[in-house]
Amino acid sequence: RRSCEKVRGRPGVGAFIPQCDSDGRYRPLQCHGSTGHCWCVDSRGQERAGTRTPPGTAPRDCDRPGIRWFFHKTTGVSVTLLFYLVGLCLLRAS
Repeated sequence: RRSCEKVRGRPGVGAFIPQCDSDGRYRPLQCHGSTGHCWCVDSRGQERAGTRTPPGTAPRDCDRPGIRWFFHKTTGVSVTLLFYLVGLCLLRAS
């Protein structure tokens, strides 16, 4: 069994249960059924920094190829590299 399936097999009451794909790997988007928080994970199931969304917020598109989420240390905002680079280009052009 893959690691996602092993973790999924022993949940406690109210505990987070990881979502696995048909091959037993972690799905890129994970959501906690009890709290409603969602976040992106890497192939080992580790949360990717800056991707957690609060309950009632649309979850991120974690599968989108070529788009990487990162946490901007100065502003404290999660943005995609694509939008960050577009913003830099616009700032330099003005």
